Amino acid sequence: MTPPICSAYSSSSVSIIQQDSPIVLLPGDIFTHNISKYLHAKDILSYQSTCKHLYTGSQNDKVWERRLPLNFPRIDKKFSNYRSAYKLIYSNFTQGVETSFNEDQVTLAVFGSTLTSGSYDKTIKVWDLHSKECIATLQGHEDEVSSLAVSGSTLVSGSYDEKIKVWDLNSKECTATLRGHGSIVSSVAVLENRLFSGSWDGTIRIWDLNSKECISTLCLHKDMPYGIPLAVLDSTLFSSVCTEMTIQVWDLNSKECIAILQGHENRIRSLAVLDNTLISGSSDKTIKIWDLNSKACIATLKGHELGIYSLALLDNTLISGSYDKTIKVWDLNSKECIATLQGHGHHVTSLAVLGNTLISGSIDKTIKIWDLNSKKCIASQAGENEIRSLAISEGKLILSYGKRIKVCDFTDDFPLRKTPWT
Repeated sequence: MTPPICSAYSSSSVSIIQQDSPIVLLPGDIFTHNISKYLHAKDILSYQSTCKHLYTGSQNDKVWERRLPLNFPRIDKKFSNYRSAYKLIYSNFTQGVETSFNEDQVTLAVFGSTLTSGSYDKTIKVWDLHSKECIATLQGHEDEVSSLAVSGSTLVSGSYDEKIKVWDLNSKECTATLRGHGSIVSSVAVLENRLFSGSWDGTIRIWDLNSKECISTLCLHKDMPYGIPLAVLDSTLFSSVCTEMTIQVWDLNSKECIAILQGHENRIRSLAVLDNTLISGSSDKTIKIWDLNSKACIATLKGHELGIYSLALLDNTLISGSYDKTIKVWDLNSKECIATLQGHGHHVTSLAVLGNTLISGSIDKTIKIWDLNSKKCIASQAGENEIRSLAISEGKLILSYGKRIKVCDFTDDFPLRKTPWT
C-alpha cells in the first residue's frame, strides 16, 4: 500500500465514488483485508453503496473487528458479531463518525526528581528532572505500557500484555513479573508495601511487594472493557466500574466491599480523596461529594455543560476540567462554584496545582497558567500536539504530548516563554 493510494482516498477527500474508480475495480477481498484498515468508517460506508462486491466486503466482520482496537475504546473482548458491536459502541455509526485513538499517548509517574514515562512502544523511560536527561530505558513488556506508579526506589508498571512488572529504580532492573490478570492492566497504585492493580478482566488484585505474591482478588465485574479508576486512603480502597456508574468502597483489612456509592448517570472518569471526603467526576456533567463515614452523597455540583475529565484539590478548593472547554473552581465548604475559567479551545485533560497557581492542559495543544487568587490566566503556551497529561515536581513542569515529554523549569520558562514548544 503506497502513500498516494491512501491519501487519494482519505476521509477528507472522498465524497462521490465513481464506478470506474480504481478502488471499485479492486477485488473485494483486497478491500476487506488490506485497504479498509487505512480508512475511516465513513469511507467504508461510502464505498459500500458503490457496487455489490464492495458492499459485500464492507459487511465482512473482519473489517469491523479491526476497527475496535484501532479506535476508542480498545476492546480485547471477543464478540460474536463485530459489526454489531461497533455499531453499538458508536451510536453515530451510520454517519461514519469515529473517535480517534491516539497512538502516541504517554503515561507518567513522578517521584521527587525522578520522572518515569510509559508508552505504546512497550518501553519505560526514566528521566532525571534536574539534568532533563533520559538515564535509562526499561524493556520487558510485550505490549504497550498503560499505567505506572512510583514509591521510593520501586516502580510498578501495568501493560496491555496483562502483566505487572516491578522495577528497582536504583539498578534499573526488573525484580518481578506479576501474572494473574486475564486482560489489560489499566491501573496500578502503591500504598506502603501493597500494590493494587485494576484490570479489564473486572478484578482488582492486591499484591504484597515483599513476597511479590497476590494476597487477595476483589471481583468487580466480568469482562469489563474499560479501565478502573482507583484511589487508596489508609485502609480503604475506592474503585469505579465504568459500565455500572458506581463506586465501590472496600475495607482492605477484611477485603470486603462495605459500600456501593450510586448516583452518577454515566461513566465515572476521575476520583479524588480529601480527609473523610471522596469526590467523583463523571461524564454525566456532575461532580459528587461523598461522606466516607455515612457513605452518603452530601452534594452534587452542577454547572459544567459536558462531562468532567479531570479533578484537582487545594485545601478546601476543588478544581474541575471538562469536555465543555472550561475549568470551574469550587468552594468545598459552601459547595458553590466561585469561578469559571475560560480560554481553552477544546476539552481540558489535565490539571495541576502549585501554591496559588493552577496549570491546565488541553486537547487544543496549549497549557495555561492561572492565578487562583485573581482567577485570571497569566500565561498561555502553544505546542504542536494535544496535551494528554501534566505534573509538577520539585519546581519542574512535566508535559506529555504526542510522543514527547517536555520538562520545564517552572520559574524560568513561565510566564516569559514566548516561542512554541517543539
